[in-house]
Amino acid sequence: MPLSPPTARRRPPGNAWGPHRAADGRLGNRLRSLAQAGPYVARTQPWAPLIGAAAMGLLVVTTMSLFTGPFQRPAVLVAGLRTAFAATALGMAFLLHDPADDLLETLPTPVRSLRAARLLITLPVLVPAGAAQLALAGHALATDEALQGLGHRPLAWPGLAIELAGFCGLALLAAAIVGRGRWRELGGALAGPLGLGLIAALCLAPLGLTPTAYLLHPTRADHGAWRIAEAAWAAVVVLSAALAGCASRDRWQRLARRIPTPLRS
Repeated sequence: MPLSPPTARRRPPGNAWGPHRAADGRLGNRLRSLAQAGPYVARTQPWAPLIGAAAMGLLVVTTMSLFTGPFQRPAVLVAGLRTAFAATALGMAFLLHDPADDLLETLPTPVRSLRAARLLITLPVLVPAGAAQLALAGHALATDEALQGLGHRPLAWPGLAIELAGFCGLALLAAAIVGRGRWRELGGALAGPLGLGLIAALCLAPLGLTPTAYLLHPTRADHGAWRIAEAAWAAVVVLSAALAGCASRDRWQRLARRIPTPLRS
């Protein structure tokens, strides 16, 4: 009777070793491919629109802080600060446009991961610009209160910072929607007006998202209005991020559905 050769231990089919090991392998491959694509993402980042929009927002706030009188009144100052936020968010409408999108979809890294990398690379420009705008507005408000002999009342920093994040989230959502449609070659030229339209619709709607009374004579009702506005803008940020992530899926994934096999006769 011939001896049978020793059988090597075979790996079970599928994910019998555990789905977590296969998931870790996919995650590692995606992280490595994302690290390799990092220099390309940084090189093709639309720095000119991003820096130009941030500079425009700083210019608006700086101009208002240089003039005394009505321009430094709390209500007018906050309105100008929100205008600067809208100008800063306009640059986010150009963030997701890449002429090589069709080529990038062939990489093992999903397109949404590359777009998330673009957003992370943008934060070192966006965060200092927003902080500088808030600091300039706070200095202008303190100057106006000192001229009028009033006590110092600081800006509503948390609420205004969340508003800036909400403005940027709406602009990013507009860019993702445009990048998903047939007019994606237009990029920020179409996503910019769409994002500004979304921002204006929420700010002008009677939803109480743009309170200013807290800066003048704070009362319990004014504090409550700012808290409600903060919660609403935080919901806008989360919803915009979720919708932008859904719109950033690979366009070819709809072809990956299982095609039913015909019945054999």
